[in-house]
Amino acid sequence: MQSWTETLIPLFRMRKVFENEQLTLFKIEGALTTQNAELWEEEFALIMQRLDHPVIFDCASLRTTNHALTAILQHLMSDKMFFLNLSTPVRNMLRSAGLGANVLD
Repeated sequence: MQSWTETLIPLFRMRKVFENEQLTLFKIEGALTTQNAELWEEEFALIMQRLDHPVIFDCASLRTTNHALTAILQHLMSDKMFFLNLSTPVRNMLRSAGLGANVLD
């Protein structure tokens, strides 16, 4: 039998902090883990479907990342999707996957 702590899914939030007709900025807070990677993918997909202009995701408050983020982004990445304040390992993984144009320093 699993304890309640083993069944918890780590929380995250993508909060819109700025928007005009040319750009939307989301702040990502929380953790990305294998347990919630599918939820992340759904959230990214919903955001990108609703908006027809560039979107920047600020990852300064993203606590935990793993290879799931790279897989999600490779699957969903578009020329309208950009990432700011990624950790060095994630930034390097995205660049080596050919997604460097979407990484803002």
